[in-house]
Amino acid sequence: DNSVNAQKGLFAAIDKVEIVDPATVKVTLKNPQGSFLYNMGWGDAVMVSPKSADTNKEKPIGTGQFKFQNWAKGSSITLVKADHYWGAPVFLDKVEFRIVPDAAAYVPALLSGDIQAFPFFDPDSLA
Repeated sequence: DNSVNAQKGLFAAIDKVEIVDPATVKVTLKNPQGSFLYNMGWGDAVMVSPKSADTNKEKPIGTGQFKFQNWAKGSSITLVKADHYWGAPVFLDKVEFRIVPDAAAYVPALLSGDIQAFPFFDPDSLA
């Protein structure tokens, strides 16, 4: 209940979680939910170490191809290539996620080349 995870609603159907062995957990739901496995694949549906849970909101820890470099609150989040990543090499040195508070500014920023991608558009903005 005191989670800061913005997607904590994804976990509402969980009744209990049991550790079966070091590599297996058993999840019991309060009621059937067809979207449960899909929801657990959602980016915010991750397990975190209890050691980092209290600091993840401001200082996240991950295991992917990129590592956290900078967070300019309200402006951008910058990730850089993780030198010691164990998987296939990534071909980008840096990724910057820009925060644009005015939804109407996304399309002009994309069309001008100021940003290269945006995940969700209001259909009216594409007319």
